[in-house]
Amino acid sequence: MNTPLISVCVPIYNGEDYLDACLASIAAQSFGDFEVLVVDDCSTDAGVALARRRAASDARFQVHVNERNLGLVGNWNRCLALARGRWIKYLFQDDLMDVECLAEMLAAGNTSDGFVACARKLLFEGGIDASLVREYADHRAVLDRIYGSGRRLTADEYSDAKLGDLGWNIVGEPSVTMIDRRLFERYGPFDPMLVQFCDSEMWNRLGSNVGVVYVGRELVSFRVHRGSASEANRGRKFRSEVLDALIELNRMRKAPAYERFRAYAKVSGKARALNRRSRHRVNEAFEKARRAAAERPPNATLRDELRAVLGRLPGYTASRFGYALHRIRRRLSRRQ
Repeated sequence: MNTPLISVCVPIYNGEDYLDACLASIAAQSFGDFEVLVVDDCSTDAGVALARRRAASDARFQVHVNERNLGLVGNWNRCLALARGRWIKYLFQDDLMDVECLAEMLAAGNTSDGFVACARKLLFEGGIDASLVREYADHRAVLDRIYGSGRRLTADEYSDAKLGDLGWNIVGEPSVTMIDRRLFERYGPFDPMLVQFCDSEMWNRLGSNVGVVYVGRELVSFRVHRGSASEANRGRKFRSEVLDALIELNRMRKAPAYERFRAYAKVSGKARALNRRSRHRVNEAFEKARRAAAERPPNATLRDELRAVLGRLPGYTASRFGYALHRIRRRLSRRQ
């Protein structure tokens, strides 16, 4: 078989409601040199049968079913292992591509060092909380401020943008990206420790080393609905938001892949802000776990999750000691 230029990866799990429209948007692309890998993570719905019907009529489509459930990040990395193309283009089961998506992102890729992203249109389904809609609007404002109508950021410019917005994913969801597979080989796959920030951390790893080319046109439609993985993670807010933020910050401060990022932070004078935010997040996590354990009846779940995560990260003992000092300072300040 000829090696395709682009591997479009569609990781699925119980996604039959929107999958047909997703696959149809891929089949309709104006650029045709691609393969489609639909990788199912042991779904219980009819998504696999639907994908196989598409594959039966279009040889570019392949369907793979995992022998066991790998979880969200595990399935993303399984897609990487199966892909043969030079470029990796994710599209999630809920999302859609504009007919010119692959063509325009490939053209932008030829001007990049391997990392391309685009703007996306948001499709809100019924029942979405107004606060979440506002959060997406705020996120769009951050992206517009960084990229405007589209631009190329160097590695240092990406690092500067991230240091200015440490709490945000400054690229977007995986569906908006296209990445040279050699970057994954060089900097590693998605981090399986992460639940919610797995895409943001990956973009930081790549962007701080090679920069990013951002296409300002909305080439992807991202669907927000109550059954999405992001919504499911919100039910585990402590693990997916507080602890994931700790892991992401720890990677930026400790992991070898971030050496260039840390060098820029030091030269630019922003390393102190990074360390301060990391300490604040650690203290926040310990405090939330402590309060939950002190409830009546006590809830030890948060404490157990905190220990399970921080115990696997460099600097756990220092984090515990830092929180102890934080508590002492707070008590002293209250007595004054």
